[in-house]
Amino acid sequence: MDFATALTYMKRGHSVTRPEWGGYWYWKDDETGIMIVTWDNKEFPLSESTNWTYTLDFITKDGWEIYNGDTLEESISKRLRASVLPKEVHQQHPDAMERIRAFIMQEFG
Repeated sequence: MDFATALTYMKRGHSVTRPEWGGYWYWKDDETGIMIVTWDNKEFPLSESTNWTYTLDFITKDGWEIYNGDTLEESISKRLRASVLPKEVHQQHPDAMERIRAFIMQEFG
């Protein structure tokens, strides 16, 4: 979904996220506006973002989703299982997912 739609969902009480995030954004109230919760549970108002280029880059992208409560690790694992590795790889190399997940968490988590 685009950000305008995501904002509507936030104002209706939903939290939203991007596929590559472990965190989420939500609407606190009309005075505070959007709150950001990072993958490591740091929480602050959008207005206090310290990297506006990064923040605006995400606002202008499509692909927003309703947040389902997954941690970054859970989100990575689900997405890898669903789209990157075919079923045959899972069957022949059952530890492949764990090794990929560990690498991603080491590099980005």
